Amino acid sequence: MKPVSIIFCIISVILIVAGLITCSIGLVQAKAQGIQLYDTKDENDEIVNTYDFSADDIGKIEINAGDADVKIVCGADSNKIEIKNYSSTKYLCQVENKALIMQAGMNILSLTDLAQGEIAFKGFRYYVNDFFSGKTLGRKSVTVYVTDTFDIKVFDINVGNGDVEIVDSNCDADYTVNVELGDILLKNIETSSNVALKINKSGDVKLENVIAKSVNAHASEGEFEGEVSANEIFVEAGKDVTLACADDLEKYNYDLESPLGKISLLGIPHELHHKAYNPNLLNKIDICAFDGDITITASEKNSAE
Repeated sequence: MKPVSIIFCIISVILIVAGLITCSIGLVQAKAQGIQLYDTKDENDEIVNTYDFSADDIGKIEINAGDADVKIVCGADSNKIEIKNYSSTKYLCQVENKALIMQAGMNILSLTDLAQGEIAFKGFRYYVNDFFSGKTLGRKSVTVYVTDTFDIKVFDINVGNGDVEIVDSNCDADYTVNVELGDILLKNIETSSNVALKINKSGDVKLENVIAKSVNAHASEGEFEGEVSANEIFVEAGKDVTLACADDLEKYNYDLESPLGKISLLGIPHELHHKAYNPNLLNKIDICAFDGDITITASEKNSAE
């Protein structure tokens, strides 16, 4: 080895040792002064990071949460997103082009805070902590609270293994939810636009008091249960489909298929594939239950009218 190389090796070792000593002193000082160097934890020893977006102009909420539960609460008292049990190096949360974006995955931008438009190497300690701690975090979750002051036009939610829940929204928005494995619940939703829901593997879709232009739901291996008012209703499910329609059922064309189950429309049984078409009607209900029954009734709201 050349003398120059030996000198550089010695300098590198000295710098590494000096860095470790500096880090150790910093840890001791931070602990003595009660300074939190890493993510804060709640009373259940879970990591919780909260971001307030009240000052931003938001028209879209886009969540790609990975394996986590996601809940959207509309009509809330504040505008914030609560991210639980994600290491700060494993997600990106920002507002860009009027969209609130949460993206799970390795976030190299947190190393330098470039996502915030600045350079500060405070993020490096999280990578070091993740590498050496070996700790397993609890169940991940993302909860978004939205007040009525925001006019959201798009909800775009994507989850791997986890449940999705959207409640109490009268935003005139498109709702798109894709789940690999888990359940989907929409409750008290009113929009003049479209609702599209898909579960690729096991999981159920449940809709409670949902009003939309169209509803398209797919539960590959699960059930569908819904109280819905829409011009067009498309449902594919691996198991039972139970639909309580809030509109006059005589205003719909039907294409109902249940190869291994039964079909009941307003209490009247039908064959395994029932079609009813009237060219004067624009509304339609298309349902396929691959291994279950199809039951369509008038909702209590419709019955009361």
